[in-house]
Amino acid sequence: PYLTFGFDWAMMLPLVEMATKPTVVHEVLYLYEPFGPHKAETDAVAFRLLARPAYSKLRPLRAVVGDANLNARHAVVDCAFPGPRASSEATGAAEKEAVLMALGQALVDAGYTVLCGGLGGAMLAVARGAHASTEWQEGRVVGLVPGTDRRQANSFIDMPIATGLGIARNCLVAQADAMVCVGGGSGTLSEMALAWSAGRLVIGMESASGITPQFVGKPLDGRRRYPAEVVPHDQVYRAKDVHQVIQLLRAYLPLYAKKRQLPM
Repeated sequence: PYLTFGFDWAMMLPLVEMATKPTVVHEVLYLYEPFGPHKAETDAVAFRLLARPAYSKLRPLRAVVGDANLNARHAVVDCAFPGPRASSEATGAAEKEAVLMALGQALVDAGYTVLCGGLGGAMLAVARGAHASTEWQEGRVVGLVPGTDRRQANSFIDMPIATGLGIARNCLVAQADAMVCVGGGSGTLSEMALAWSAGRLVIGMESASGITPQFVGKPLDGRRRYPAEVVPHDQVYRAKDVHQVIQLLRAYLPLYAKKRQLPM
């Protein structure tokens, strides 16, 4: 039977919805009894809920880009050049994975939210590292999946977003407040170029093999993105290690926060 409610609409609507589509409540999160025998207990629950940090707290977004598959190139080497070279290549992949995990953890430790492509390789390593941070909480790792199925994202992505854009999702990755490039190939180069064109702060780690070291320590092209008095030495900043990445972010991001419309 339907009941007629004559009080606040905010209370009436959910009650009517429950009448038409009953829902089973598996766990009571909060029961408000202002004058009942459990007042002290319910008030304590309310105060604990209010003391929690806001989930929607806006944190600076940092994109991390790199090799889509850390082992793809090394598998070919193993077949074609067995022996010491194959072993060194595999070691290089392991070292790069360790750097990416340390980077993900350091970014979250420093209060940043990590944005990546959401799949494997560098994206998996940096997301896994982010989860290792003591400052990690749900929502600190965002993955922009190129396909239409969010389930394609790796298990360490807190917020998978299925863009359905394919390789064009690189345009979205490049809209983060800053981009950190580690190794990589043509995909990383495209993301670096898009972030540069959008006026973003771009940092490249020189210690990781791949395409990134070729472009660090200098501007990506000849355009003047910012006046010299705003950003004195605009370039793809060189980082020797994860610690220096955090230093560069803290030092230069305030300068790049003054974004302007750039000519394409």
